[in-house]
Amino acid sequence: MARRRRQKIQSKRNRSNLTHKSRMQTNTKIHSGRDSGTYITQGMRFLYDDKLELAIEYFEKAIIANPEDARSYSCIGAALEHLGRPGEAINHFKRAIKLDSQNADLHAEMGAVFWDLGKHRDVIDCFNRAVELNPTNLSVRSSMGMALFMSGRHKEA
Repeated sequence: MARRRRQKIQSKRNRSNLTHKSRMQTNTKIHSGRDSGTYITQGMRFLYDDKLELAIEYFEKAIIANPEDARSYSCIGAALEHLGRPGEAINHFKRAIKLDSQNADLHAEMGAVFWDLGKHRDVIDCFNRAVELNPTNLSVRSSMGMALFMSGRHKEA
């Protein structure tokens, strides 16, 4: 009888350990998603404080935590643009757009970087896409008009 009771207790412990393990695995998955947002938030603080290299480090940590989050790539792009490295910024915006192609703001941000590079045709393409996705964004429409004017397309501007 004592033997049966010990077996029953041991069986309960094993089930409890399995439940605890599965909860820990679930929590790990949840936390990895949260860490991405936490890293982005911290990176944004550094970006606003003009600590751009440190901001990039945190955005890179966000990518490691969640490589499918377009925000991380666009944030690195913004930091690189502020550092005067628009060529590198473009690559990050392209990656962000690949992950979230329906985000008008990403297209507009990449258009602004192309503007800094003097690539007016690319600017117009990006702004056109941004306007297609969000026709009410007057800022992008205005910027697109300027890009059209600068590229000699005065009638379209």
